[in-house]
Amino acid sequence: MSEALRAQAEIARLSRLLRRDPATLSYLQSLPSADLRRLREQVTEALYDTGAGALERLAAASRLLPVGLVANLSERVFGPVLSARIAGLIEPGRAGQIAGRLPTAFLADVAVELDPRRAQRVLAAIAPARIAEVTVELVRRGEHVAMASFVDYLPAEALRAATAAVDGAQLLSVALLVEGGGRIEEILQTLSPRQLEQLAQAAQREDQWAALLPLTRLMAPATLERFAALPTIQRPQTLERIVAAAAEDPAVWSGLVPVAASLPEEGRSSVIDRVRALGPDRFAQFQQRARELGLLERLGLQAPSR
Repeated sequence: MSEALRAQAEIARLSRLLRRDPATLSYLQSLPSADLRRLREQVTEALYDTGAGALERLAAASRLLPVGLVANLSERVFGPVLSARIAGLIEPGRAGQIAGRLPTAFLADVAVELDPRRAQRVLAAIAPARIAEVTVELVRRGEHVAMASFVDYLPAEALRAATAAVDGAQLLSVALLVEGGGRIEEILQTLSPRQLEQLAQAAQREDQWAALLPLTRLMAPATLERFAALPTIQRPQTLERIVAAAAEDPAVWSGLVPVAASLPEEGRSSVIDRVRALGPDRFAQFQQRARELGLLERLGLQAPSR
C-alpha cells in the first residue's frame, strides 16, 4: 500500500477513536503514516488508562456476581464504553460466558469501543459462531474500522468464521484498513469464488486497484490463479484500469506483474501490450519487476536491457 493510502487509513482509525468525521482530520494527511500511528496509539493509551484503578475494582467486584447478572448490568447499567474498558480485565473464560449472554447488537456496540490489543485472551474465549454474528452486525452498520482492528487478534477459527460472514465488497473496505496486513494472506486464502469475484467487482467499481493490487502479492499461488481467472479480472476494461493504476503508482507494479503472469495467454498479451503503450521507461520498470519476481519467462519477456 502506498504511503498516501496508509496515511488515509490511519486518519480513519484516529477519527473513529475520537468519534470525528474523517474529513475534519484531513489536514493530517500530509503527515507520515508512522507519525499518525504513534499519535493514535498515544490517544488510545490516554483514553484507556483513564480511571484504570476504578475499572480494576469493578472487574474484581464482577467476579463475585453470577454471569447472568453481570451480563444484565453490562447492558443496562455500564453500557458499551465502560463494558469495553472492563472486558480486558475480566478472566477470559468468564468474559466469554458473559459475551454468550449478551444480545448481538450490544456486543457490536462493545466491539466498536474495544481495544483488541487489551482483550486478545477474551476474544479467544468467545465462540467463532458468536464472532460471526457480531461481524454481520458490524457489516450492517458499516463499521469497517472496527472490523479491521480485530483482524490481527482473532484466533484462526474465529477469523475464518468472520471472513465467511462478509461479502467481497465489504472485505475490500476492511482490508484497506487492516493495520499490519500480516493476516491478509490468511484471509485471502479462505475466500470463496463468489467473495473473490465481489472483491474484484468492488475494486473496479470504486477504482481501488492501487490499493488492491499490492495485496495480491500476499496470495498463495492457487489463490492468485483463481483471482486471475475471475470474469471481472479478464474483462478488457478491468485490465485497462489495472495497468493505469500501476502507471500512476510505481509501487503497484509489484502487484500487477504476478496477476499478469497468472492470466490466460490472451490476458497476458493484453496487459503487456498496454504496458508497452505507456512508453519504454514504464515497460522497462515492468520487465525489471518481472525479473525480480522470477516471472520473465512465464510472461514471455526478456530481461530489460541496461
